[in-house]
Amino acid sequence: MSVDKTLIDAEGVASKVDTWLAYPADLRHPPTILPLSKDKGYLVIEVKGNGRPFMTVALVQPNGQRQNLTHIGCVEYPVVSLANGLIGLCGLEYHDIAMQYEDIAMKCTQFKLGEEEINWFSIITVDTKQAIYNLPRGEGFLIGIAKMHHHEHFNADKYSLKIGLDGKAKQFVDPDMKCEDCKFNFDKFFQDDRGNYCLSTVCYGPKLQTKCFEPKEFKNITNYEIKAEGLYYYGGTRTLLIE
Repeated sequence: MSVDKTLIDAEGVASKVDTWLAYPADLRHPPTILPLSKDKGYLVIEVKGNGRPFMTVALVQPNGQRQNLTHIGCVEYPVVSLANGLIGLCGLEYHDIAMQYEDIAMKCTQFKLGEEEINWFSIITVDTKQAIYNLPRGEGFLIGIAKMHHHEHFNADKYSLKIGLDGKAKQFVDPDMKCEDCKFNFDKFFQDDRGNYCLSTVCYGPKLQTKCFEPKEFKNITNYEIKAEGLYYYGGTRTLLIE
């Protein structure tokens, strides 16, 4: 598999110029490629491995020169935010089926290009699908997390959480957004021109919902607890209890 440079003429006819990136055969998922800026190149995230996954984050210049930035084992399904001049990245922690795990966890990091030390931290969650948004430097992430998650089906009623760089939930807001069937859905955070944070959810159907909330609407978290009922892989449920 490869990523090719392609020239499209005025009539819309595409022709291959050359190969920009070539990938080995052991890629676990298609790579995630995000443009940074015209002079900085692209962020490329690869997940390899036929057994346990191994995720690599790299910077690729427009000329194809590559620089690996960070890597982590046993993590897959990356989600990314490039807001506020930062690179924010979370991936779902991998578990063997035989482990019959109780917790669902993500590994996350946030950094600027050029930083030599890039640290990862853990977030315990109930949701295997996430959306993240970088808050200003030092404040962490905004994350949308379902209130309940079942192995086969999950309730899309979500909390929006502010997660610190220590992995702990700091504040939350309940956007009161639900979907009748959100086994297939897509979430995205953004900031409007008034500085409010907004969450858009596309539900199966399709159905689009968007809610915006001011920073002052977030409430401090006094209790953050995940209630587990049964082994997750075998139909168990995870419920997020928050105050």
